[in-house]
Amino acid sequence: LMYMAMKMKNTLVGGDVGILKYNDFKATAVTLKSADITADSNGRKIVKAGTPLPSAAAPVGLLLHTTDVTDGDASVAAIYEGAVDNKKLTKLGITITAAVKAKLPRITFFD
Repeated sequence: LMYMAMKMKNTLVGGDVGILKYNDFKATAVTLKSADITADSNGRKIVKAGTPLPSAAAPVGLLLHTTDVTDGDASVAAIYEGAVDNKKLTKLGITITAAVKAKLPRITFFD
């Protein structure tokens, strides 16, 4: 029997407004891989709340909280059922396309 230790640091970014309209949701765990994220102009690898995970092409959910993965991979919550506030997404600079919405039928989007 072999055990493998895995170190993950999950850093929430200040000013996160959250994306939920109501606090009743279901989510699944997804690993954000630091190597897959492009650094911003400050050298930080920040993924904004509401980003389709693992990708817009094949989403299983939307990232619950803005997360910084500069220092390594992070295990995060991807919402697959619940009520999402479009105004909060807009404030974060996130637009959810009709194609992504169609692949996430258990999420209701409110204006």
